[in-house]
Amino acid sequence: MSGKIVYINLLFLGLSPLTFADTSIESPQELDALVVTSDKNRGLLDLDTPTEAGSRLGLSARENPASVAVADRELMIQIGARDLQDAANILPGINLASFPGRGAFVSYRGFTGSQVNQLFNGIPLAYSIAARPVDSWIYDRVEAVGGPSSFLYGASSVGGSLNYVTKTADRIDQELTGRLSYGRFDTTETSLGVNKELNEYNWIRF
Repeated sequence: MSGKIVYINLLFLGLSPLTFADTSIESPQELDALVVTSDKNRGLLDLDTPTEAGSRLGLSARENPASVAVADRELMIQIGARDLQDAANILPGINLASFPGRGAFVSYRGFTGSQVNQLFNGIPLAYSIAARPVDSWIYDRVEAVGGPSSFLYGASSVGGSLNYVTKTADRIDQELTGRLSYGRFDTTETSLGVNKELNEYNWIRF
């Protein structure tokens, strides 16, 4: 019996290929240094500007426990937002579209129709046709608050609320702004805006 076991073991050893360890030692390779530079803060994520959509207390996105997202004027310029839909679609979970012959379609985190409130300067829209795409030049920011917000805007906003805030006169700086654009099919656009002090108590923007 022991002789058979030895024979079988020798047979398997004869079939096994011989392998040898690689004893050569390669010298380590020294790579060139790779330097990556970037701005510390690009200012795209604004968490400290008070929003109207999240609460009645003027809380910022950082202070508000709700899911609040804001596309401000600077972000609209950087992404080249042409209209209201371009500005809103940059926000997470939002899909705005406009189809011929019907009002604007809005989807927020899977909720659509009357389950999502749309507001202009905090005023609810009575019908969806009023939310059709408008040139982004007149807007200062788009604010979105996710989830139920019926304590602010009524029982229809179980999915969330979108608030489109237009530019208003402010007392920070007098400014003259403009925009020129050229697009497909030789389309052109010219926009001009003025924020000016009339007197000690009154400012105007147009």
